[in-house]
Amino acid sequence: MADCIRKAYPDLFSTFPDAYNKDSEALRNFFSSKMKGGEAVLVNAVNTFKALCEFADFDAPSISEIATKAPPGQQKSLGTPVIHPSLHVNLSIEIQLPVTENPEIYDKIFQSLRKNIIERPE
Repeated sequence: MADCIRKAYPDLFSTFPDAYNKDSEALRNFFSSKMKGGEAVLVNAVNTFKALCEFADFDAPSISEIATKAPPGQQKSLGTPVIHPSLHVNLSIEIQLPVTENPEIYDKIFQSLRKNIIERPE
């Protein structure tokens, strides 16, 4: 999220590298020099920026930093970032089973899950 915020507000971060730590007045002064509008526009711009920053971890390494730390054999060509092996993705699958008295239906569903998800060939 921090990378996205930095990309969305490049002028702000070139002026204040620690823009996420700036108080409302400093942000208001910055935005007032860059945009037209009344006080409500400035207040909304500041509040939007601060709200976005609440969801970001600016102390975490950026995606490009993670990609450059990958072992040489794992980096892709053309500068495509590589997801670091220590990053994990959790996936939840919700299955709504049909109501049936036939247990073979359930067995076939779970066999298919095992075949296509758990034991899927690489």
